[in-house]
Amino acid sequence: MFRSNGNLTRKEAAAYLRISVRTLDHLAHEGDIPYSKLGNGPRARVLYQRRDLDAYLERTKVDPKRVARKILEGT
Repeated sequence: MFRSNGNLTRKEAAAYLRISVRTLDHLAHEGDIPYSKLGNGPRARVLYQRRDLDAYLERTKVDPKRVARKILEGT
């Protein structure tokens, strides 16, 4: 399903992260996920590196024990 060279299209990157393409576009626009743009204009091809997506997932990973502790403490 995904390319072996690590480059993913918008649709592939969104599927990899299990989010919508619109959410991916928002994250990229906000600078949370780096991307490469090939060409100019509205039809330019946008590619994402799998390692950048993995880094984003690692940064945003939620620790279930920490969440449970906060709930129990009431904060």
